[in-house]
Amino acid sequence: MLDNLLSQPKTGAFYMSFSRAVRMFGKDKLNYNANELKNADELHKNWTPPSSVDKAVRLLILLQISDENEPEYLTMIENLFASGNVGEMVALYSALPLLSYPEKLIIRCMEGVRTNMGEVFEAVANHNPFPAEYLSEDAFNQMVLKCLFVGKPLYKVVNLQFRLNKNLARMANDYAHERWSAERKVNPELWQLVAPYLEVKNMKDIQRLALSEDELERKAAALVCSISPLTELKEINYPLPVESVQLNWKGLGTEVWNNG
Repeated sequence: MLDNLLSQPKTGAFYMSFSRAVRMFGKDKLNYNANELKNADELHKNWTPPSSVDKAVRLLILLQISDENEPEYLTMIENLFASGNVGEMVALYSALPLLSYPEKLIIRCMEGVRTNMGEVFEAVANHNPFPAEYLSEDAFNQMVLKCLFVGKPLYKVVNLQFRLNKNLARMANDYAHERWSAERKVNPELWQLVAPYLEVKNMKDIQRLALSEDELERKAAALVCSISPLTELKEINYPLPVESVQLNWKGLGTEVWNNG
């Protein structure tokens, strides 16, 4: 059945097969062994393969579209986006790293950042190398801050560490102060955005974390102190030596979301 559908690109049956993937093949979860994950990474660095059968089928369908004619290719991709439901758009955004003419898909990626559909935004922001590779600084910053606003993990943002910047640090620090002023909790992951650009005037923020009753906030303080170039941070007696616990931001993020 699938072979027949894949042989008919540009036809109504082709578009229909993309839409009906769940009904035709189900949503069983897919598990991958180490070798399969290695192959996926070789296909595109830091790309995560589909998590369910329907997503895998939709990816196969997308990869069958000929890219020899750029306008035709992009029109077909855009038609799928324009007519897609939430599940279809999740599959499309997850597939961005493997699609042709990525520079022409940047605007589409930015639309995914702006969406109010949680699953669709997550498909763009988490486990997806496309944003870090192609979004401008402003657009990438918007995506990362939105993760904080809507409650999505930062440790799942691919290559976040390579896109940190001073503007993002400033906005994240301002956001933390707003949360504190409203007596609301701040995701400890936020401080990885601030650490490389921490200023002396904001050292008190790290002192606050170091003295917190929340172990995860104390761990965040320890990480900031290990990363920040500020020599003044050596004066802070944080209780968790990074070397002894082999702490990193991914590990902290995993703890934050597993404990949440």
